[in-house]
Amino acid sequence: MTRDFHAHVLLCEHDISAVPRDYVVDVAWTKRVLERWTVDSVFRAEFASGATAALQAMGAPLEPGQIRPFTEGFDLEAELPLSARRYESFMREKRELRRRFSACGEAADPGMAAWRRRQLYRCTGEPGQGREDATAHAPVAFELSAAGCAQGGRAETTSGHGRPYTTDDAALWRDTLTTMRRLLGDVLDEGLLCWATDPLDTPHYESYLADFHEVVGSCPRTTTALGHKDVGRTRQLLELTRSLGPGADRLSIGSVDSLNRLHAAFTAEELLRVECVPRNPEAAESIRSPHTDRARQFPREFAREFARTREAEPSAPDVAPVPAGVSGFLIGMTDRTVQLVTPCVPSDRWPLGHWVLGRGRFSDAAGLSEVIEGMIARNMRAGVGLADPVRLRRDARLALSDGELRISAAGRHVAVCDQPDLDDLAACLREESPLMAIAFATRRNYRSGVAPEHTFAWLDHLFEHGLLDEEPEPEPLKAVAAGAVQGIPRRCEDGQLPCGQGGSAGGSI
Repeated sequence: MTRDFHAHVLLCEHDISAVPRDYVVDVAWTKRVLERWTVDSVFRAEFASGATAALQAMGAPLEPGQIRPFTEGFDLEAELPLSARRYESFMREKRELRRRFSACGEAADPGMAAWRRRQLYRCTGEPGQGREDATAHAPVAFELSAAGCAQGGRAETTSGHGRPYTTDDAALWRDTLTTMRRLLGDVLDEGLLCWATDPLDTPHYESYLADFHEVVGSCPRTTTALGHKDVGRTRQLLELTRSLGPGADRLSIGSVDSLNRLHAAFTAEELLRVECVPRNPEAAESIRSPHTDRARQFPREFAREFARTREAEPSAPDVAPVPAGVSGFLIGMTDRTVQLVTPCVPSDRWPLGHWVLGRGRFSDAAGLSEVIEGMIARNMRAGVGLADPVRLRRDARLALSDGELRISAAGRHVAVCDQPDLDDLAACLREESPLMAIAFATRRNYRSGVAPEHTFAWLDHLFEHGLLDEEPEPEPLKAVAAGAVQGIPRRCEDGQLPCGQGGSAGGSI
């Protein structure tokens, strides 16, 4: 018989003093043991050979059977221990918090809101199913200092250290936040402080954080790889963020020694709402699969759903992990720079794991507003334009069978069965030199009798779901394309081709 179980909220509540003590202890210690198990290969070996002794050695008030559902095989029909069910509920809450952070709500500007949705859809497939929940899509990240950073994927190293928080800096910071609140709306709540640098490399990070909370009304979560260096400052920082609202800060664990120092300085309950993220080589083998973490967090759900989920996805080779990303603006407060970026799979062309769609500089809040509004206007189009090349994402696949054309990229699918001449539609999409949208629509009208407005509506559907390629072109190609399409008008609001555009316009028909 299943015992009654009531799940308590631990992450999204400011005060958890009303949560039963045994509930908090179960979750906090299960979390601590799994942190140790994930990071420390020696502990994994000790747990495998003598689990009870290994748990006693670290002072854990748990039995091996309370941990094994998350580290080993399990019986779907058997009832999980109460502590495991409590931890499973805690991880579900954390997953929902991560998903909310990834979605970040809607930007105030409709064009930016639609652009961010497309990037989320694209990253559902490009990074691989299961990774998108771990890839944050913050709308903005503020770089507060110019120190180097050792965190994953963003190892841009620049000279200098965090600058003092002067009166002028404070005034510009608060003006910047006010401007970004006006431009982005409530989605600014999910902004990040520090990107290619570590927060604790900024001497007055806490002042920036407090001002953010005062101006914006929320407290951005902190991720640091230096938490073990000065545990006194780390403790004060965690106390500050906890006082400013609920949530989960993150400590990146670069070595077993780092974890040892943090576990020695903080109790399991003090780190309950702090995520320890393994980055050390010893942990690599245990967390290599993007599904391993989920399997430990949700053993029953994972076992029942994993096979079905994988069957629904097109098979594809595994891809490199995507670093936590910004789909929006990187703003450097030290060098007064702005970049428009979005995550991608790291490559020779994009080694830092994000596309760069635009760059600019500013000297004050008014200049920042002008730069960002220009980037939104140039890069965040509402739909497919007449001169836009129609090219599927590089990982997309076409399959034509039984009167249906299926377009798939891992995690995203569109099936077409209500258009005539699907062979020609597939041929249009497979063109080695992509057709401009106007040529695509004209060809479909000429060969298959499909009204241009219907073709544009369908292309917009692919576009909105992140299946069309939006990767920035190299600068020389941008200049060539701009010259080649000069004089081609925008399409009408109803999707019709403008007068006089019934013939060929770039590409073959």
